Amino acid sequence: MDNRDGDLTWTAIVATTRTTAEAKAVEKELLVYRRKGIIPSSTHVLTIDDPFSQTGNGIGSGGATINALLYAVEQLCSLRGYQILSPEVLIGARILIFHHGRPYPFGSSSRAFSLLPHCEILSEDYVEMASNILQLYNFVTEKLMPEFGDGVWICSTDMLIEYANSAKLIKSIARPDACIITVGATPEYASYHGTVLTNEDGSVKDILYAAQTARLSHYAVDGSVKLISGIVYVSHEIAERLLSLQAAPPLECCTYMGFDVGAHPHPVSLYFDIILAMCKDISEGDFMHRSSSITRMDAREGGDADRDTAFKVRRLIWDNMRRFSLYSAHVDDSAHHYFSVGLCLQEHLKTIYLNSKSKAVHTVISSSRENKLDEAKEEIYAINTCFSNSRLYEGPVYAFNSFIDDGLILQPNTCVQNIDTRQSGNAISNNLTLKSGLCLQEIQMILQSQTNTNIRVPVVYGISDVLMEPFRPEGKYCGLKWDEFFKATQLTELDLWPAKNTRKSIWTAKLFPVLTSAGEPKLDGLFWAFDNLTNNQLDPEKWRFSWRYSLEEIFLRLDTAAEFALKRFLFYDILVEKLMTVLNQGQDFYFVPYFNSAVVDGFAEKILNALDMVAAGSSHGVAARTLNLIGDMISSMAQGHGGLRSGPAANEAFQHAFQAFENGHIQSGVYLMAKERKSWLSRPDLMIRCARHYEGASQILCRKAVAAAKQFIKLDSQELPLKSPYTTWFIAECGARIDLSGGWTDTPPIAYEKGGVVVNAALLINGKRPIGAKARRTQRFSIVLINEFADSLGGNELTQLADLKDYCIPSAPGALLKACILFAELVDMYSQQSLEDQLRSKWGCGFEIATWSNLPQGSGLGTSSILAAAIISALWSVAEKKFDNSAVIHAVLCVEQMLTTGGGWQDQVGGVYGGFKVGSSPAALPLHVSVQPIPIGANIVDELNSRIVLIYTGKPRLAKNLLQNVVRNWYARQPHVVRTCTALVDNAKECMDSLTMWNFEKFCSCIVNYYEQKKLMAAGTEPASVGKIIDAMKPYICSHTLAGAGGGGFLFCLLKNSSDREKIAALIGNIKGAEAAAIYSASIDEEGIKIFTAEEDSAAK
Repeated sequence: MDNRDGDLTWTAIVATTRTTAEAKAVEKELLVYRRKGIIPSSTHVLTIDDPFSQTGNGIGSGGATINALLYAVEQLCSLRGYQILSPEVLIGARILIFHHGRPYPFGSSSRAFSLLPHCEILSEDYVEMASNILQLYNFVTEKLMPEFGDGVWICSTDMLIEYANSAKLIKSIARPDACIITVGATPEYASYHGTVLTNEDGSVKDILYAAQTARLSHYAVDGSVKLISGIVYVSHEIAERLLSLQAAPPLECCTYMGFDVGAHPHPVSLYFDIILAMCKDISEGDFMHRSSSITRMDAREGGDADRDTAFKVRRLIWDNMRRFSLYSAHVDDSAHHYFSVGLCLQEHLKTIYLNSKSKAVHTVISSSRENKLDEAKEEIYAINTCFSNSRLYEGPVYAFNSFIDDGLILQPNTCVQNIDTRQSGNAISNNLTLKSGLCLQEIQMILQSQTNTNIRVPVVYGISDVLMEPFRPEGKYCGLKWDEFFKATQLTELDLWPAKNTRKSIWTAKLFPVLTSAGEPKLDGLFWAFDNLTNNQLDPEKWRFSWRYSLEEIFLRLDTAAEFALKRFLFYDILVEKLMTVLNQGQDFYFVPYFNSAVVDGFAEKILNALDMVAAGSSHGVAARTLNLIGDMISSMAQGHGGLRSGPAANEAFQHAFQAFENGHIQSGVYLMAKERKSWLSRPDLMIRCARHYEGASQILCRKAVAAAKQFIKLDSQELPLKSPYTTWFIAECGARIDLSGGWTDTPPIAYEKGGVVVNAALLINGKRPIGAKARRTQRFSIVLINEFADSLGGNELTQLADLKDYCIPSAPGALLKACILFAELVDMYSQQSLEDQLRSKWGCGFEIATWSNLPQGSGLGTSSILAAAIISALWSVAEKKFDNSAVIHAVLCVEQMLTTGGGWQDQVGGVYGGFKVGSSPAALPLHVSVQPIPIGANIVDELNSRIVLIYTGKPRLAKNLLQNVVRNWYARQPHVVRTCTALVDNAKECMDSLTMWNFEKFCSCIVNYYEQKKLMAAGTEPASVGKIIDAMKPYICSHTLAGAGGGGFLFCLLKNSSDREKIAALIGNIKGAEAAAIYSASIDEEGIKIFTAEEDSAAK
């Protein structure tokens, strides 16, 4: 859940726990939720332990509520600077109290933090495993709290509430004093729980607990009764009254203040003491007689004095609470599932998987039985688990918080919880095979509270064992009747229950070694749980001589903090496994929320090391993505500080690493980057600068990957008869490119990781091809560059190789020409020969090269890439090379990698190939581009030409960092980018079909869809002035798109009626904020690139 606005956020969340240590652990966990944005940052997170839990039965749910309320109010008063306790802080406050409850054997540490098989919970920027307490938090926050005003919510955590998104709260009064939240249940289910009886006005008449099914059926409507959900609302007036009780004897004994003055504890029930007093049909006599079972039990055990105290407690509650009204509010489309220790693990598993759509959540599965892996996966129900080269039988296997390697074999219908076979204590000399029907679990406990000694204790029980069920000879443990178990293991009843008057059950049986002669217990110490053990392992005497605890004793000493820590440790171990699988297999997975969470949870270094390992052992394409992700991880470490991600990446400190990547030494480059990284992680600004350099390293490897497209360039030599080699110009002219669908998917790495499909067309502007280049030989052994972009010709003569060294700096004068010269191999920059000597020996001449474009800068019509195509074509022609259009397309890809601009392939496809065409590249390296012309009839071309309107918006396209941002988001696999890329490809295919079958309406729709997709890929690419132009023209146009990536440049439109052209011309000049806009004449260039020769005079522009 994301943070909500101020009116709908919690003032405080308070969790009550058994012990101080548990309170610290739970508070730490809740603070993690707050740092991850699941709990609002403005919410105060508090925990308070039961002050009497270590000395008796504790203070009960009612006493814990009063204790929590007192603690919350005291803390809020302190935050406001008050010197005394003031209930005023309750006015306008929203307080949520969670009762954490006792340990729960089937949920790792407790019912509250039992993991659920839902997809991980995502806040805006973080990820967290789904747990019961988060499910309840979401339920109360989304479905309940908005329907009430200020007040206090009290929520048990011993139940799972499942609810549909459409679930609604049905209540009869806007602001009740108190309200019990109910859900529907069958009378049979409700007979084990609490049920509410209401009047027609919704007020509560009575509360029934564990009533007989027949009686409850009398109150059922459509087979359902109102079950107490475990959630109660009380107004701030009631909260204030409860607060006043903490100072009234004998209820002062319920709070930590009472404990501090030596008061004797007396338990109070929330429902059957406090809430019951407000029920409309309950009389004083009935209330005093019924009271709660815990107050009666405490009074019986304490004798006459405590019976007198119990009477005073109930009298005090009645006198103070009777005046308030109690109502119920019902939640439809919801269900209640109680996590009972009186049930078996099988029932727990059935409950959490009842309506789950996911079997395996945050789980990695690799099996040593490769041919059976798919079948095995179908039968695995797991959360936060890794099966590493595991041997899995066909059949259901359950696993939670575990890392299982091939040392532990799981038979069908087994379960493992908190098992990590990599731990030294679990080192398995020979394979252990867990018997079918058993659950193997490790529990972390404090062995000695004075020294805080923590150990991991293996335990085992049957999936269908009822742990609390009283011992009966015919009863079962681990699938065997007790007499069969004793016979098979040579153990005795006295071994398990040595003390007299012990309540005999699996729960109290001293079955589990906590210390052995060899130290901490190992898995095979539970010898009856495994098949194929050696004789040495099947030794009951070793078991007898160990120090053993029962489940009851183990859970009393549960190390909750260690349980939470193990869960998170395994979460990131599994993330590392998933990360390696995803990257090496090229899968889509959005890691950034996991990176942000790793920073909060303290595992950033672990992720960085894992990414280093992947990058060092990968090919160019995988390593490029991985280095980019390292940049994301470091950026996450800056936690929103330090500046913008995009920026320069040429610091001298990283140059040795960059050079290693340039030379193809990926492993060395990764090592050098990691070594240098250590010096950049001390401050957010340094982190961001370091992240930029990782992005720079990624760009190097991406360029190297794309440069492999050179293998698709086929050149042959040819001799051309020339009048004079020094006066003949070789000229290449190209049309502009208008992209119609699929753009961005041609951009590396998207083009080779996702696969690209683009539909575009070549355009004549004002009846001419606007982009061109020409080259000729000269008698002087130099290379002259002429830039005809400007009105006056600008020239630059290259006489030495050093003049070419800035070819890779896009802003350097003539950089594009220099890159083309080097790619066309007119000279070799790294040769020992001088530029003059190379020209003399290889060509016997020098060269003069001129370029031009009749388009404004930042047009969005693909000028730079198309110009590169023209230059390459002219250079190859003057060098007497024979080539085709495909060679030019792939050559431009390589040139742009040399230039470090990293462009895609659709621009040169659009300008080189005439008419309409679809370009495509498969999701593979090396990057190969195929082009398929789309045949269009001459009459259709004429119709389109009559409808085309090309408007220069007056705003040059400012693409700085645009490509870098999109590529970064793609590498990270941001979900909206992945979805949009898929939509771009699908739309391009539809656009191709609309042209092939000529469906004008569909064609226009595809162009409009494409424009919206481009805006999703790169936000902010439609300037306000462009929006005004589009809005003004909407009555006259049926489709529109900004050319290229957007942000400015040319706007391409198709008229509804060709006769409206003059109306558009009149309109454009009167749009406020778009005074610089101008209309250009445009038509389809059906021929494509034109290469020809001309003598010096006729070649002049």
